[in-house]
Parts: sequence; C-alpha cells; structure tokens
Amino acid sequence: MFLMAKAIIGSILVVCTYLFWFGYVYVLQNDLFFYHPWIDIPFHIAGGFLLALLFGLILLIRQERVLNRITYYWIVWFAMIIGVIWEYYEYIFKLQDTRGNLLIDTIADIGNDFIGALLALGLFIVIVRYTTRKYHHEV
Repeated sequence: MFLMAKAIIGSILVVCTYLFWFGYVYVLQNDLFFYHPWIDIPFHIAGGFLLALLFGLILLIRQERVLNRITYYWIVWFAMIIGVIWEYYEYIFKLQDTRGNLLIDTIADIGNDFIGALLALGLFIVIVRYTTRKYHHEV
C-alpha cells in the first residue's frame, strides 16, 4: 500500500534536496548570507519542508496501514525538533555576532521551520489521499 505515494514523495524529496544543497553552496560561495541577511528565511522554510517530507516518507515506508492525525503531528514535530537543535547550534556559534537581536532571529528561524513543515505536511496529505483514492483499486 502507498507504493505510488512513496514514489512521488521520494522523487520530490530528491529533487528538492538537490536544489537546496546547490542553492546553499552557491550562497556560501558568494557570501550572500553576509550581504543579504534575509536569504536565511527561504533556507529555513526549505529545511523544515525537507525534514518533514523525509520523516513522512520514513513513516510511509515503515507502516503499511492508513495514516491518522497522530502521524501528521509526528511529521511536524520531527521537523521542529531538528529545527530547534539546529537553532541551538546557530545560537552558540553566533554569540560573537553583534549584528541584530539574536533571540528574535532564533525565534523567527524556528517559525520559518514550522512554516516549511506545514507546507510539507499539506503536500504529504494531498499526495497520500490522491494516490490512495486513485490507485487503491489496482492493488
């Protein structure tokens, strides 16, 4: 069950991960984080999106039953836990940085991770429901 959903979500995850890393390397090579501090926002949204989609795919692979709302909460919580750990890491290494308010930046980044996780959850639900309805009779 969920074979088509696994294939679609896995394909989206691979393409988005490549785009994320190529973009991240480009931004780092050109020091764009320093010149454009706002560029941090799309990367946090994309990070939350990728983590939630990855965990959703892991749950699809591990369980062969119908997903419920608890599963959806776990998908978002997984992305948020990793996002908070990353922000803790960023906070420790940005303590020497005197530009801006670090606490506000940290809270905003966690909020952006949450937005990305919700977007991934919405996509995940749409794909699972669509493929379950469309391909259920073929299995």
